[in-house]
Amino acid sequence: MKNYDTILRSVEKPTRYIGQEINSVNKDLSQVAIRYLFAFPDLYEVGMSHLGLHILYGLLNQVEDVFCERIFAVADDMEQYIRQGETAFVSLESRSPLKAFDFIGFTLQYELSFTNVLHMLELGDIPIRSRDRTEEDPIIMGGGPVCFNPEPMADFFDLFVIGEAEESIVELMEIYRAAESKEDFLIRAMSVAGVYVPKFYRDIWQEDRLIGYEPLRPDAPYPIVKAFIKDLATAYYPDRMIIPYMDVVHDRGVIEIFRGCTKGCRFCQAGMIYRPVRERSKEQIQGLVEDMVSHGGYREFSLTS
Repeated sequence: MKNYDTILRSVEKPTRYIGQEINSVNKDLSQVAIRYLFAFPDLYEVGMSHLGLHILYGLLNQVEDVFCERIFAVADDMEQYIRQGETAFVSLESRSPLKAFDFIGFTLQYELSFTNVLHMLELGDIPIRSRDRTEEDPIIMGGGPVCFNPEPMADFFDLFVIGEAEESIVELMEIYRAAESKEDFLIRAMSVAGVYVPKFYRDIWQEDRLIGYEPLRPDAPYPIVKAFIKDLATAYYPDRMIIPYMDVVHDRGVIEIFRGCTKGCRFCQAGMIYRPVRERSKEQIQGLVEDMVSHGGYREFSLTS
């Protein structure tokens, strides 16, 4: 196997894989109880433009014994080295293989990324279907707007968080600490708002038409109610963002000024699933801008919702 740094000199954009950016986090693995891998099923420059990555990365890493790292889909040149056995598919922060983690959390932002999820699991030597995984394999989580219709990917995930995950994901880490096994964790996890564990439900078919679902356990909630942040003003928001060493799609600071929309346009998924509207105050927005300027040097910002 070649030295990883040697391989980086041979790929088109090595900055996709080096990590160590300003405001990225590193922790002493001997002091970490839970290892979480945030997986974005697209290239680095696309994934690093995703606000949800920065929110959950900062949120999890502020928990002392939780270490959240990142991984992205690789380009064809790096994939060739991985498939030839010259290197492994590893995280950015500690360069650890996927099997070293307790959780791998994929964000599903668009349906076209579905095949990339399976591709990344294969490159990481993780069984693709959840039923084929053992106690030694990481728990595969899914989140993001596409999870409002999780069934196309239900065979491949151990659980989904449907809705806004800021509160739910921290609660899941607490449950994992107390769980005796993966099965025990999945059972307990169903008590968390928005959590859907596909193995505890079965499809109901009428001839060739799917008409509903049936829980297989009395403690499996149905219907599942989305996770929801009631007060955006008190919800976690990072005061700094990771500064990439390369141009990314949205190369600027991002401030979420409100969440939700009242317009109700039928073509807009976000406007429907993130209701009702919740806003941040002018003073809080100004404070977040000042923090990001001081911690990252940004001079250009997007005000998003």
